[in-house]
Amino acid sequence: MEIKEFEEIVCEFVQENFEVTGCRECHETGNGEIVNQDYTGSWEKALEELFERVFNNRIKVESSNLEYVSYNESKEELSIWFKSRKAEEYYVYSKFPVTVFSELIDSKSKGVFFQKSIRNIYDVDKVD
Repeated sequence: MEIKEFEEIVCEFVQENFEVTGCRECHETGNGEIVNQDYTGSWEKALEELFERVFNNRIKVESSNLEYVSYNESKEELSIWFKSRKAEEYYVYSKFPVTVFSELIDSKSKGVFFQKSIRNIYDVDKVD
């Protein structure tokens, strides 16, 4: 990936997902706080989240139990990384409908949704 392309992705991501408080109209300052609904963090955290989405196809979720989720629509697979596990360890749920993935992302409590609507319902494989 070219640097220019990466810059464009970063700009698009920030424009679509965040407001930069205390920032000039042209968004030339990089030290403002970034906020998105309940999210508050630094540019570094926003870029880390972007990196996960773009390069690792992972979405960081607000949860005390789940760290990241990823969905592969063509394979109908949900991948989940848990906070209590090793960083490289994750679980892949097979034959997983995109509608349930959307419900997971939209749920207030990802852990509760996981317990009620995913765990022990879908086939799962552990990846080390």
